[in-house]
Formats: sequence, C-alpha cells, structure tokens
Amino acid sequence: MKKTILSIVLASTITLGAAHAQVSADDIDSKINDKNSKIEDIKSQEAAASSEISSIENKIAAINEKRDALQKENDALLAQSQKLNKEIAQLQKDISEREVALKEQARSAQTDSNATNYISAIVNSKSLGDAVTRLTAMRQVMNANDDMMKQQKADKAEVEKKLAENTAKAKKAQENKIELDTTAKTLDTQNAELKVAQLNLATERATAEDDRNKLVAEKAEAERAAAAAAAAEKARAEQVAKEAAAAKEAEAAAQAQAAKEAEANKAAAAAQAAQDAAAKQQAAEEAAAKEAAAQDAAAKQQAATEKANAEAAAAQAAEEAAAAQKAAEQEAAKQQEVPKQQEVKQPEVTNTNNVATPPVVSTPTPAPSPGRYSSANTYPYGQCTWGVKEHFGVNVGNNWGNAINWPGSAAALGHVVDGNPVAGSTIAVTSDPAVDMGYGHVSVVTAVNGNMISIKETNFNGSPDWHYRDIPRSSVIAFIHV
Repeated sequence: MKKTILSIVLASTITLGAAHAQVSADDIDSKINDKNSKIEDIKSQEAAASSEISSIENKIAAINEKRDALQKENDALLAQSQKLNKEIAQLQKDISEREVALKEQARSAQTDSNATNYISAIVNSKSLGDAVTRLTAMRQVMNANDDMMKQQKADKAEVEKKLAENTAKAKKAQENKIELDTTAKTLDTQNAELKVAQLNLATERATAEDDRNKLVAEKAEAERAAAAAAAAEKARAEQVAKEAAAAKEAEAAAQAQAAKEAEANKAAAAAQAAQDAAAKQQAAEEAAAKEAAAQDAAAKQQAATEKANAEAAAAQAAEEAAAAQKAAEQEAAKQQEVPKQQEVKQPEVTNTNNVATPPVVSTPTPAPSPGRYSSANTYPYGQCTWGVKEHFGVNVGNNWGNAINWPGSAAALGHVVDGNPVAGSTIAVTSDPAVDMGYGHVSVVTAVNGNMISIKETNFNGSPDWHYRDIPRSSVIAFIHV
C-alpha cells in the first residue's frame, strides 16, 4: 500500500513537472514567433532600404553620367574658349596692326592732301594709261582703307560677340557643374544615411536572430528536460508496474500453493475416505455375497427337495393305484430299477394311520461358477462395479469402493471427473437410493446423443449379463474419464 501511494506521488510530481515544461515550451514558442515576426519586419525594411539605395545609386550613376557629359562639354567649351581666345588674340593683333596702319595713313593724309596726290599722280604719269592706272591704284588704296575700317569694326564686333558667347558658355558650364556637385553630394548623403540605416537594420536583425536562436536553444533544452522527465516517468511507471506485477504474481503463487495444498489435503482426505468406504463396502459386499450365496443355495436346495418329494409322492400314488393290476409288471420294473433306486432312501414309516410318507430327495448344492472371482477383478461378481472393471480392465482400480465413491477415488488418482461424456472412454455414475440403497451405480457410456446417452451395465435386475439402455444425461451425477 505504501509503495502504491509513493508511486502515485512520484507520478503526480513527474506529471506536474512535465506540464510545467510544456507551459514553458509554449511560452518560448510564443516568444520565438514574436522574434520571427520582428525579423521578417526588419527584412522587409532592409529590402525597402536596399531598393531605395539601388534607386539612389541609379540616380547617382545618372548624375555622374550627366556630370561626365557636362565635363566633356566643359572641356569642349574650354577648348572652344581657348580657340576663341586665340582667335580673339589674333583679331586683337590684326586690329592693333590695322590701327597702326590707319594711324599712319591718317598722318600721311594730314601731311599730303588727297588732291595733291591725285594731281601728282596724273602729272607724273608717263601716259594716259599710266595716269589711269595710277588713279585706279589710288582708288583701290582708298577703297582698301575703307574696307580695312569696316573689317576693323567687324572684327571688333566679332571679338565682343565671341567673348560674350564664351563667357556665357563658361558660366553655364560652371552652373551645371555646381548643380551636379550639389545633387551628387545630396544623393551621397542620402545613400550614406540609407546604408547606415541598412546597417542598423542588419544589426537589429542579427540581434533579433541571436535572441531567436537563444530562444530556440532554450526551447530545445526545455524539450530535452521534458523528454528526460517523460522518460523518468515512464521508467518509474514501468518499475511500479513491474513491482505490482511481481507482487500480484507472488500473491497468485501463494494462493495457488495454498489451493494446491488444500486440494492435496482434500484429495488425500477423499482418498482415505474412499479407501475406508471401499473397505467397508467390500466387507459388506462380501458378507452380502456370502449371505446371498447361502440363501440362494438353501433356496435351490429346498426347491430341489420339494420337487423331488412331489415327484416321489406322485409316483408312489400312481404305484399304489396300479398295484393290483400290475403287481407283476411293477415288481419286474422294480427289479430292473434297483441300481437306479440306490440313491433314493425310503424312510421308515411310523404313521399310526398307515399312510405312507413321500420320500425325500436329496439334491446336491451347486458349486459356484468358475471365473466369478479373480485377482484382476476383485469386485463382487455380477455387480455393476464388477462389470465396468471387466470392460476397462487396468484403467479402473480394484479399490475404488462402492459406485457412489468412484468419482472421489478416480479424481484422487488423477482421472478427469466432469460433466462431459465421451463415448467408449467414460464411466457414468448415477444414484437412486430407492433402487441402489445409496451405494450408487456405474455403467459404460457407449454413445452420446444430445441430452441422452447410451450405456451398457451389469446387475440390471440382478443379472450379471450386459444390459443396454438409454438414460437422460441429467440423471448422471459425474462422468469419469479413463
């Protein structure tokens, strides 16, 4: 009882520990799920930041390409500016030279008038043609001066125009460069900030993953502890069951031993009682047999004597009635019958009335039939026990007592005694005190037909011969299997 209570307490403790481990495992699972959700959210933010970084990097790349294009354009503008500067320098040189020439011509014009020059040219000409030529040349010189003045003005205007154009292009290029540099710096700043945010998200995700991994490890440890607790519970339960089974087996063994001893004692008592009853029955049967044999012999002797006396009296009466007529024949017959009549003794007649008394015939007592008793079958000849022993031979003992004692004697010797008949190998035991005076009756089962059985038996109506009949199965108190 104490072991059972201790086992229940241990089982309850282990069950509570397992339940606590289960609750802890559930709580850890909830925390792990929270961490997984946070990690997935961080990953989404990282993906968005990565996408934004990619977009900014694309913008930066576009700006760089545009800046490169502007740089090329600036380089081209620079080259053009340098070329324009050279052209301007050349124009300025040409202008300076023209200005010198024009100044010389102006001084010359102030010194020599044009009219004098023309007149001198005509006067000094050798011919009319020479004069025309000289006038034409002079005209050309004057036209050239005019052209020079015009070209001078045009070159100065061109110089101013190219200087303005060059200045505008340089200014535009510088403005574009400043804008691109500003945009690039802004994008670089945003890119750096996004990368910092991405790094922060990566760090946060790593921290969350570390926390989750710690929780997973904690869960694994909790599950290992729960499994260990379950294994311990199972081992203890098996031990308790094993101890209970051993105790039950020991108790069953003790009960079986006690039952076996009780059965052995009961069987020994039954065997002793059966042996005592058999001895008494045998003694009673032997006495009854002797008495029955004596009574039978006396009855047979008396019947034989009475029959002989009656026959003798009848013969005597017949002889006296025919004495007168057949004296001679009777005398002769008597003479011939002398040897036969030696066995018959005529008693002396002392009757005062002179009436002859019939002769008494002496009949010998018949000897018992041979084979009625033997060492193989010691039961009284003709009894039911004798007939069954004759049928089964050595399978039936000689000292089983009266028929009513046979079930106990057979069981004590190891024979099966039950309520199931088997044709050819079963003894049917019945009892009807009104007929067998409480000694019982045994017979051989020859067939089984449902609720009826067929038997063969001896001592039916006192006969030693086999007798066959059917009886209800319910009338049998036991079947002995031999």
